[in-house]
Amino acid sequence: NLLLNRLAQLNARFSECGFEPMIGLKGVSTLSYLDLELGARPMGDIDILVPGLQKRPYEALAILKDMGFKKSIAEFKSLTVASP
Repeated sequence: NLLLNRLAQLNARFSECGFEPMIGLKGVSTLSYLDLELGARPMGDIDILVPGLQKRPYEALAILKDMGFKKSIAEFKSLTVASP
């Protein structure tokens, strides 16, 4: 629940800055179509796709930093951050 709440806050912030809505990947996306409770899919992290991230990477990084996220892994195609 905490991760999903944090994800909603992040999505709202990206939206305020003109990014398209984020897309949940893997585990979090299964919650939208499985008829199960949150506890049926324990999560230690959430994987998301941020459309347009590659066009505005420094702005996205600034948003994440401002919200307290810390970069732990960054690659050309992905960015891994830890939530505060």
